[in-house]
Amino acid sequence: MLIKKLIAGMWYVTVALMVGALMQSAVWADPRIVKFAHSEAEIDLIQSPYLAYTSVFKNIVESETGGRYEIQVFPSGQMGKLVSMAEQVSEVS
Repeated sequence: MLIKKLIAGMWYVTVALMVGALMQSAVWADPRIVKFAHSEAEIDLIQSPYLAYTSVFKNIVESETGGRYEIQVFPSGQMGKLVSMAEQVSEVS
């Protein structure tokens, strides 16, 4: 359980760093799409903090970048299990 929380924490840090790097890039005419996936079910804000995290993250990034970035959230393991998602991020160059 602790390892899962650590991996999840690293995942959020990785995504935040990726978005930070993207924000430093040039301005694009079309919004850039950032896919944000997690493995937790979206029940409610109390039972699923990932729902709150992703909602706040999405709102901040989209508003602070003036629409240059669109955050697409994929809950409930729609893009695979945690290990699979980490592998997908590491394969993207």
